[in-house]
Amino acid sequence: MLKVYAVKIPEEINEEDYQVLLSFTSIEKREKIKKVKHKQSLYQTLIGDIVIRLIILENKIRLSNEEIDFEYNRFGKPRLKNESSFMYNISHSNEWVVCVVDSCQVGIDIEYKKPIELRYFEKVFSLEELIDIRSKNPFNQQEYFYDLWTLKESYIKMIGEGFSYPVSSLTVKKNSLVDIQLVNSINNSNPYFKQYNIDPNYTLSVCAEKEDFPKEVVIWSFSRILEILAFSNTNL
Repeated sequence: MLKVYAVKIPEEINEEDYQVLLSFTSIEKREKIKKVKHKQSLYQTLIGDIVIRLIILENKIRLSNEEIDFEYNRFGKPRLKNESSFMYNISHSNEWVVCVVDSCQVGIDIEYKKPIELRYFEKVFSLEELIDIRSKNPFNQQEYFYDLWTLKESYIKMIGEGFSYPVSSLTVKKNSLVDIQLVNSINNSNPYFKQYNIDPNYTLSVCAEKEDFPKEVVIWSFSRILEILAFSNTNL
């Protein structure tokens, strides 16, 4: 069953908790994390890795944490190695890390809604999308911009193409909260979309191969993450 998870990143993680988190990742990931200079980016990468590992263990996929191994397609999309029935995708923006898991292909994107100038982003939208955005009043233009942006990116992440694909050739139509369509998908696929409101300052969109979305996002607090880690460590 498709599930969506979210974790709000604290502004500061003390050294003891940081080391506990770091010890739960792979040696390769630790080396990558240590090279990240920006604190928020470091936290995003670290907590993203922890979250997917905890979800894998929670789903009881016959693996210990040490046995979890990931592989990547040529565009960098990760998947759990040797487990074709478990698909996932992660996104982060500022203080949120989100993750979607399912047995089929899925994609997710979250974006912090900062003020934008549409002219700088025209190349990522189709002509029809630009017309739709400009038809809104100024406030709704920004809202609709982030709707389309996250919906398109969740689809691109679902198919694993990355932004190597000309995204301006895709057209997303959001007719209502429950009527979201991709007009010209890749290979005539028929993806499904859903959006969730976990924070008024962010837009969160999910794309999936089948329409099996949960009503709510599972939100784990940072303290809950530490509790789950402590429980996992005592049951190794």
